[in-house]
Amino acid sequence: MTKLLIYCCVCLLAGGLLTACGKDLGDCFTSAGPQETEFRQAEAFNSILLTDNVDVEVIPSGSGMLEVTAGKNLMGKIVTKVVNGRLEIGNENDCNWVRSYSHPLKVKVYAKQIDSIEYRSSGNLTFLDTLRCDTFLINVYEGGGNIRLLLHVERSLLNSHLGTADLRVYGFSQVNYIYQASFGPVIADSLVTNFNYLENKGTNNCFVQASIALGVTISGPGNVYYSGNPDVNLVKTGSGQLIKITP
Repeated sequence: MTKLLIYCCVCLLAGGLLTACGKDLGDCFTSAGPQETEFRQAEAFNSILLTDNVDVEVIPSGSGMLEVTAGKNLMGKIVTKVVNGRLEIGNENDCNWVRSYSHPLKVKVYAKQIDSIEYRSSGNLTFLDTLRCDTFLINVYEGGGNIRLLLHVERSLLNSHLGTADLRVYGFSQVNYIYQASFGPVIADSLVTNFNYLENKGTNNCFVQASIALGVTISGPGNVYYSGNPDVNLVKTGSGQLIKITP
């Protein structure tokens, strides 16, 4: 009797789930379809929010155009919308975990001006050309993709809070600030700076360059590697080490 009762309950539960989720289950077994590209015109924006599994390539340009590449059956739910001056990019397709992405979802952003990026994504973020502005800020809050930035700015703020994203920065910044608390590395020794200030409280390492002044706080197990011959100010409460890179 007990086994029969359990069997009946399981059948009722399964039937209810199938009825409630019938459409979603159908979507789960829909293929991505043939790859296609769609051009979209965006409203004015100066910042970007990245979510989900979409690769984003940024091209500094005056057009403000977006070039979206995805499977035909997925294109309609690749989100590119501007909310309060921020371009939000994401993937609202259901059951992404059961679908093959042999051709990654990708959005090319032809940006007029960007001064900040919020990254909460498993996709890659790549600057295909140098971004020039006064101040640039990136906050990495979660995710695990590769981030490649090309900058020529007066001031840069590179904050890696959570996740395993691999953040690499190239170019020039007069004054650079780094906050590292994540599991991924911050590799910015190809970002030429005069003044560099950072805190590493994460488990991974930071690589930086400075020519005039370097301020370092190490409050975790990750190391800080630096090149150049700056005046160094070190505050150390963690087990990580400050290590000079010699040519």
